[in-house]
Amino acid sequence: MTIEEPDGTVVVKPFAGRPGHTTVHQYIMNVFYIPILIHGYHALITPTWLRILLFPINIWILEIIQGYTLIYLIGYNAAWTYKGKWKE
Repeated sequence: MTIEEPDGTVVVKPFAGRPGHTTVHQYIMNVFYIPILIHGYHALITPTWLRILLFPINIWILEIIQGYTLIYLIGYNAAWTYKGKWKE
């Protein structure tokens, strides 16, 4: 969503600049988990202010569940494996 201009300023430009980093594994896991994330979370926690406050923890739990599910299914977490010039 952001690109860095030659002079060093950062500009918000959707769909321009660097490509996204979502892997196929991460996309598939999100398709399965997002209904649980939205509807299950809403059913378990009814006060709106509490849902907003706890939402970052819900995303953290999403990443833990998805990571361990992929490790169980294919032996490693392929959703957060990135390759490119910035990888050491």
